[in-house]
Amino acid sequence: MRSSPSDRDYYRRRERECRARAEQASDPHIRNLHLDFARRYALAVADAPAPAAPPHLNGAERAQQRA
Repeated sequence: MRSSPSDRDYYRRRERECRARAEQASDPHIRNLHLDFARRYALAVADAPAPAAPPHLNGAERAQQRA
């Protein structure tokens, strides 16, 4: 399945939310659950293909967009 930029944004937002909830959790088990969810969201972002550069950009501009 191919991820769209909005999917990547969603995964990044959910990762941040899970990490914030982990910091707030007083129960170590709940904290670890939130951290596990955060790691899964981070993997989803890392595994998602980067959005393709528009075809009108030259090679240098494409490389700069990926950085």
